[in-house]
Amino acid sequence: MRQVPHFSKPWQIFVSVCLKRMNVISRPLNEIEQQYAKLQHQLEIEKSVLNDYEYRKASLEKVLLSKKQSKGNEDDKVLEAKNQLLAMQEEEENWAKDAQNIRLAQLDQFDNDYSSLKRKLSEILHYVVEDDQVLKEKVLLYPYTTIQSNECLRSASERLLASHGLPSCRFFNNSPVGHVKIRYDKNESRGEMYQGAKMFFMTAYLKDTHAKPSTLHKWLIPSELPLNLNKDYYKKVKPFLI
Repeated sequence: MRQVPHFSKPWQIFVSVCLKRMNVISRPLNEIEQQYAKLQHQLEIEKSVLNDYEYRKASLEKVLLSKKQSKGNEDDKVLEAKNQLLAMQEEEENWAKDAQNIRLAQLDQFDNDYSSLKRKLSEILHYVVEDDQVLKEKVLLYPYTTIQSNECLRSASERLLASHGLPSCRFFNNSPVGHVKIRYDKNESRGEMYQGAKMFFMTAYLKDTHAKPSTLHKWLIPSELPLNLNKDYYKKVKPFLI
């Protein structure tokens, strides 16, 4: 029986999904953005009109000022204005205390929990899983699966995410954003049938931020990917996924 040359063997076809959890809150402003926001806020104040609370406070202060300028005895109207202003001042102080009690720092309590969707709320997270098959070593990479009969890349991707316990996802498009080639050694078992694998990548984002994946995984921000993924694998997928 004639042996087929390794370079003539077919490719094994995989589809992989780059699943992202989009940022839940806006990221902190940098120095220039803070200066611009402060300027915009000042312009907004200058062009705005007084609301009912501010108008009432200004009217009461006007009553006190007019009485002070006349240097007369305080009447009931002035005493009432004083009491109302003191009550408003106490209320404003309570509002300031309530604002201070809001601990935004609590938002980062999950930052070191790589399996939690609550980590890094101001960043985009990438879903990666443990695998020791396609690269023949235990690594983290984007989830993947083979194409079954009568499946297209989109339907195979949906089946893949559902198998990971992540059915509530929305795809960015119906076509792959890129692909990578993984060569097989002709002496390994999978190399007997295939010369290698072609892995097509789809992109999607998670709609249900309370989802609980059923496999070992990590949610990583883009800057963490090169530190956790296989170096060669990351180099191949970076141009079209990061």
